Amino acid sequence: MQLKQRNGIILWPAYFDAKKNRSEGRRVRKSLAVDTPTLAELEKCATLLGLDPVVNQKASYPRSWWEKSGMIMVKKSEKKTVILMKLAKKLKETREASLTKQKP
Repeated sequence: MQLKQRNGIILWPAYFDAKKNRSEGRRVRKSLAVDTPTLAELEKCATLLGLDPVVNQKASYPRSWWEKSGMIMVKKSEKKTVILMKLAKKLKETREASLTKQKP
């Protein structure tokens, strides 16, 4: 399924990466960011939020064009900032839940 640019929002893993600063592409505040988010995690969280993600694993974030980080495109149901915050919160929740499951 191919979403057109005007009907979809492109989300890069760099938007949620706590190791990056704002000039490197982070779009959410540091307290909501996680260390090196994966494309699979973003896809899972977007699916849980009902955003119908479309994944492109070969895409490169323009600010770091040499890295093939991939991107996801979701349906534009709200403003991009609102979707970013919801996705960041869900990503943080799932990351923390998986960390607590791993500890004995």
